[in-house]
Amino acid sequence: MVSQQTNPVWTLPVRKAGSTVEVVKTKERWPFSSDGKTLTIKNDVEFPNSGLGSFQVIEPSTEVYQRK
Repeated sequence: MVSQQTNPVWTLPVRKAGSTVEVVKTKERWPFSSDGKTLTIKNDVEFPNSGLGSFQVIEPSTEVYQRK
């Protein structure tokens, strides 16, 4: 059994040259293993107003930490 902790979605307005605003959404998930020895951090970044459709500007990333 895996414990799942979901952090909120962070929405960051980023001002670009020409005074247009681009919205950046980041999502983090922090699931722990059932024995509490492995933490996996998964990050997703979205630019919903970029006009690129489903194209991902920044690839999702995963970090794994293990306690001995």
